[in-house]
Amino acid sequence: MTYISRSHRTSTIAGLIGISLLIGLPESARAQAGATAASMSLTLPQAVDLALAHSSKLKLARLAVQERKEQTIIARAQYFPRLDNVSSMDHITQLEGVVLPAGVFSRNTTSGLVPSQTVRIDQGASTSYESITRLTQPITQLLKSRAGVRAARADLASAKIEQTNQEHAISLQVHQLYYRCLIEKLTAESAQDSLLAAEANDREARKGTEEGRLLGDAMLSSHAAVLSKRKAVLDARLTLNDLELKLDDILGLPLGTKLDLNADALGQDPEIPSRERALSEVLDKSPSVLTAQQNVQKAKANLNASREDYIPNITGFAHYDYQSGLPFLKHNFGSFGVNFSYNLFDGGARQARVRDAKVKLSAAETELAQTKNDVRIEISNAYDKLEELKELQLVTKQLLDARAEGYRITVERVQDDAALPSAAGEALAAQTAARVDLLSAQMNLYLEQHNIIKLLGALPK
Repeated sequence: MTYISRSHRTSTIAGLIGISLLIGLPESARAQAGATAASMSLTLPQAVDLALAHSSKLKLARLAVQERKEQTIIARAQYFPRLDNVSSMDHITQLEGVVLPAGVFSRNTTSGLVPSQTVRIDQGASTSYESITRLTQPITQLLKSRAGVRAARADLASAKIEQTNQEHAISLQVHQLYYRCLIEKLTAESAQDSLLAAEANDREARKGTEEGRLLGDAMLSSHAAVLSKRKAVLDARLTLNDLELKLDDILGLPLGTKLDLNADALGQDPEIPSRERALSEVLDKSPSVLTAQQNVQKAKANLNASREDYIPNITGFAHYDYQSGLPFLKHNFGSFGVNFSYNLFDGGARQARVRDAKVKLSAAETELAQTKNDVRIEISNAYDKLEELKELQLVTKQLLDARAEGYRITVERVQDDAALPSAAGEALAAQTAARVDLLSAQMNLYLEQHNIIKLLGALPK
């Protein structure tokens, strides 16, 4: 994605800001500004890259994507057989045995008593060992596992969309702060020009009062105007400082870092599709619509999972056992078979889960339909606003040209003693104010273009 700027526009902006820096500030202020020059030069593309690299919100969004990936792997693991082992050692205090009384096998015989005395045969050993290795494979549960995987994939897709949304939001915020800092800097220079004009007018009022050509209230009025302009200068500087701190924060720089923002490196115009093409593509690319679609998919998966609670649980198994000390069993033996379980009664919980899943699916589908309508309206309004902003930019450019020509004529009249010096200061202040209006119009136009790009699911840069 490209940055917004046309060569003739950016060169005009840079030239205007340069003129304001040279004319709008007195020599002492310009010298001080040179002594405290910005410690870091930064273009708009560089600012966006810094913000994307250091944003904690974006880092959280990326971690959320990683978390959803792991949850998807966990859900998919339910497809595979389980192999586990259970081993135990038991010691019992007393064994049950088989007692053979004396002569039990010698009835009707002449060979004597067999056995000759009572014999006790213990069963097993006091200490026994057992190790069971078990392989189980869910069968009917695979249907539920499939629904869980689909829900996990929907969550993963939503997390990726949210990460993209965060990138969009950060990029737009950097654009806005960058432009606002440029505008506020120019506003401060405009206020300084107005202050210089007010001071010149105040000197003329004082001289006119002393010579008797003006009444005393003229001097009071001009002095009040000077104080008002000084307040405007201070307000503009405070606002600029606040914006610079916010820009430092979003870029991950130490607060108070002085930035030299380049008004001549604002980028190129983005490629904005036609209104008809945007209206046809927005439903397939809008992050809001895509998120709503994933919510519908997740709701469908949850409904399927709730319905599959009615399916019996059938699990195949195979055991391999080793034992020592247990009676009547071989040391090594195996077994295999199928387990079957079914919930005969749960108090109506299954029916309630199905009804709840149906309600959530209906709500997700309704939200999707409403989101589509909202996105269509939003993209249409964005194009309407874009046309108005283009016209506003053209008007402000024409106004700036008129103010510049007026300032040139006023300067010539002052040189010919046909106008007071304060008139030149007022004309300069009007010209600087027109520059502020032009840069503001450009900012609003650029941001609206980026907003359209965001609505279409691309990253503004």
